[in-house]
Amino acid sequence: MKKICAMILLPFLLGAQVSLIERSYTIESEKESATEARKEIQDKAIMQIVEEFGVEVLGEARYSKQKKSVINQLVQKSSRFIPFSNITESQQIDKKTKQTVMFKVNLAEFRNMLKSLGQLEEIDKNQSILPLVKIENSISQRMSSWWTKEEKSTSKTLVAMEDKLSEIFLRGGFYLLPANQIELSAALPKSYNKSQLSTDEVLKLARLAQTPYVLSGQVLVKRSERMMDQMRVEVHLNLLQAENGKMLADIKRIYDVPLAKDSAKMESELSKKIADESESIGAEIVSLMTDALQRGLVNSQKIRLKFAMVSQPQKVELLKERVKAQSGNIKNIKEKSIAANSVTYEIDFVGNIKDVQDKLLAMDVKSLSYVKLELVDSKPEEISFELKQQ
Repeated sequence: MKKICAMILLPFLLGAQVSLIERSYTIESEKESATEARKEIQDKAIMQIVEEFGVEVLGEARYSKQKKSVINQLVQKSSRFIPFSNITESQQIDKKTKQTVMFKVNLAEFRNMLKSLGQLEEIDKNQSILPLVKIENSISQRMSSWWTKEEKSTSKTLVAMEDKLSEIFLRGGFYLLPANQIELSAALPKSYNKSQLSTDEVLKLARLAQTPYVLSGQVLVKRSERMMDQMRVEVHLNLLQAENGKMLADIKRIYDVPLAKDSAKMESELSKKIADESESIGAEIVSLMTDALQRGLVNSQKIRLKFAMVSQPQKVELLKERVKAQSGNIKNIKEKSIAANSVTYEIDFVGNIKDVQDKLLAMDVKSLSYVKLELVDSKPEEISFELKQQ
């Protein structure tokens, strides 16, 4: 099929490094005039872009509430966050005009527009992270944790780590919530004041503090098994989404540090090492978090999609691309397993899975040498389809 390029280049984006997200929509129009049909198709596609990204950034409930007040303004100024667009040559099917519109969307600029309309103040304030990190030193027989009620137990190492992470997170647009700004420890039941919190307890504390994210994990300090004059420092941190426990970052580090005989000097050396390394750890977490937000993986869910088909390598890759482009709710897709007569993908999606399923069933599979796509089975963990050749 030939493609007619209707590409828009905004001058202020030339030469800039921006992250763009691709979307494509196949839409029909009953307008008799080719010009009117084309305009209607483009307008409907832009409306879908605004709907999808509005739900993704604001959340479905808040977007539905604010929809009437913001949607027209977003549509009218869509060229600000849609710097590139293509539209294919029209097809006439049963007196209907059918065209596919492809966009590249600047999510950062879309967020800026929402902010200018007064829709992101509350969200920006809530980009906070609750630190629930434990430091256990088997050499000095001391354990310190953020959630422990006694302030005296907070070690210099833990304070140094949180201070450095707070600095790095703030540069990346996130906020590490200090313990002294909320009285969470005073509100904790006795069952929480212990050496180890479960994942469920960590998430409950994050919800109690009303933070969308929680940084949990531990720093384990012990003698090196190889060298007696060294101590081994093992860092393991997880960044979790408080709402559903989804892991957004999993960081593991191991360091060898000179072991001082004096306990005060050992604490000082340990604090310095952890503070230095926390800079790179914090930068990696910010990078993973920013990537997850840009790709729409925050608040997403996972499900498998199984397609009964002759799994030729080129068709497997082409089908993956078509599935990803078919629904804006699909944020990520990867091959889970490939068999002789089927292929299974795992997707990250947002919104209602029924909407994703319906859009996939409307997918044009003729370019894959199949006639149609049929639903075989739908389960919470996997949806099965069959590609029919006749």
